[in-house]
This record gives sequence, structure tokens and C-alpha cells, in this order.
Amino acid sequence: MRVQSFESKASKEEVVAFYASHWRAGSADSQVAVTPAGADTLVGRPHGPFYLMAKVRAADGGGAQGTLSVSQVEGIAPRIDASGIPVPANGAQAVNVVESNDAGKRNKQVIWLTKGSSATVAAQYHSTLTRAGWALLQEQSAPASKETALVRMYSKDKRQLDVVIGVDTQRAVTVINTSLVTFGS
Repeated sequence: MRVQSFESKASKEEVVAFYASHWRAGSADSQVAVTPAGADTLVGRPHGPFYLMAKVRAADGGGAQGTLSVSQVEGIAPRIDASGIPVPANGAQAVNVVESNDAGKRNKQVIWLTKGSSATVAAQYHSTLTRAGWALLQEQSAPASKETALVRMYSKDKRQLDVVIGVDTQRAVTVINTSLVTFGS
């Protein structure tokens, strides 16, 4: 479960109306529940294998405050669709995908895990990307250590691919965080 608190200058009623309307518009089946719960109002809806909820209350001095939460519904596996992002070598497995569309920019972030060393993974992924026409714009490496950690930014057409490669020493895996931003979509 992920929870984030918020504060708004809008009234409790306006915030509840916003989430109810926004979530209905984004749902083919319009399953949005608005439930009074004491001083709070709960706005919730299923979204694939997740349940989204806004808990809203009037704030002291005006406006509203509350929490936004996302929890996975038991028994429903999340869909991990890493399509559109070049797959790193060494049998990397996508373990998490987050997508958003904000102000004309579409973003897809994928976290990959692999057993290869970070230096080998970084070199192979760089080679794969440049052969596919991605241009390296920027690179930053962590101070010299046993395992390399680095950040690279690539560009191709109206897309930007940020790649962060590091090591999870406790699990002995290389972690690759890729973020693909498509502009003008």
C-alpha cells in the first residue's frame, strides 16, 4: 500500500467532487464509491489490480486535507507491461511499471532486476541503445567503488530515456531503473 497526504485550498466538497468526477471519467465501468465516514468522506474506485482511495476532511482554517492511497487487491496480479522500453541484456526481468500522462508528456518507468554485474549491464545496455539509434546526452557515475552506479540520459526522436543502474547488495542483484518520456503525446 502507498499513502500520500495532501492539503488543498479547495473545500472538502470541491475535492470530493473532483476525485469522484475525475475517477468516473477514467473508468469504463464508472465504479466510484463516495461514502461519508464521520468527519471524512471516502472516495474510492477499483483500477485493475488496485484500489484507489481519497480520504478527505475539512481543514482547520478552511480548505481540505486528507490522504490518497493505492492498495493491491488480494488475488489479482498486477500487469507488468514494459513494452516500448528497450530490454536490458543479461535476462533482466521487469518487476515494476508505472505509467503517467502529464501536460503533454507520457512517462513509463520500469524497474528491472538482473544478476549481471552493474558494469557489464551498463556496457551492454549502452551498446544496445546506441545500436538502436539512441544518442547519449549525459552521464554521471558514482565515486569509484566495488560496483559501479551510474545515471545516463539518452534521446531519440521526441523521446528521452533516463537509465539508472546500481546494485542491491543485500539481494546481490543489479537494479536498472528506466524512465521513458515521450514529448508531445
